[in-house]
Amino acid sequence: YQIHFVEGAQEITPNTPADQVPTGTPDDAQPSALSKDVTLNVNYVNSDGTKFTGTIPSNADQSVNFTGTAYVSKVTGQLVNTKEENGQLVVDSSNTNTPKITWTPSAGSFNEVVSPVEQGYYLKNISSNQNGNNVGPITGLTHNSNDMTVTVTYAPLGHIIPVGPDETPIPGADQPQFPNNPDNPAEGNPGNKPDVPNWTPTEPGTTVSPNPNDPGANVNVPYTQNEVTGTVTYINDTTGKTLTTADLPKGTVGSTINYSPADTIAQYEKNGYVLVSNNYPTNPIYKATDNNYQIHFVEGAQEITPNTPA
Repeated sequence: YQIHFVEGAQEITPNTPADQVPTGTPDDAQPSALSKDVTLNVNYVNSDGTKFTGTIPSNADQSVNFTGTAYVSKVTGQLVNTKEENGQLVVDSSNTNTPKITWTPSAGSFNEVVSPVEQGYYLKNISSNQNGNNVGPITGLTHNSNDMTVTVTYAPLGHIIPVGPDETPIPGADQPQFPNNPDNPAEGNPGNKPDVPNWTPTEPGTTVSPNPNDPGANVNVPYTQNEVTGTVTYINDTTGKTLTTADLPKGTVGSTINYSPADTIAQYEKNGYVLVSNNYPTNPIYKATDNNYQIHFVEGAQEITPNTPA
């Protein structure tokens, strides 16, 4: 008589109890080895070292879990091909294919991660898997895939710089930053030209656009200084009447006023007037406002006697 056997087979998954794992089962078929996570981490940083303050997408960190299923011989523990025989799982010795562990993913890919808008910054660089302004979907994942890290870098948007005719910034002038484009994190929107006291933009229009090739670049906006003028009024305090008013030549704020009242004062004194006060500055410089000055006289008096010379 003969009694025939075939080798029984055991399905191994991450949930298989240890006492059901046949002796001799290889390490890569052990339950602890049959579950693997592959992760995607999208990090957001600012190029100037400041903390990223935009709203981080909810799927910036993603994970795909791979579950392995192995079939081993209950006799040897080695990986085998299997078949069902008489309601039992047994080794299929007729299948000459190399037995392999089957891996099943929880998802087929990593989803696209949409880059947010960060106030005052623009999207400068995506280290890998870039799809337009976003981190694109990543397909073809396997249990052997490495964990992935993508760095998304933002840089400060440029500023509007009011400059004078010599192309140097106007002292004290506002230098506003370009606003964000809420629909495109990689661009800035046009900004308003700032109001600069006593200066007027040279070119027409109230707005200026950022550099389309480099939203982080400052953009110089030429301004022309407004001309100012003033007056010097000569007043007779004896009668309360104005003797004359001289218009000062036009100039720009901070420039020297090319006028001297010395000759006019001398002429009035020669004509009998006595100088009372003079607020015209020794080193006259045009101010933004209040360039009007007064010089006051009173009428001089002469005592006449028989001995007064003609």
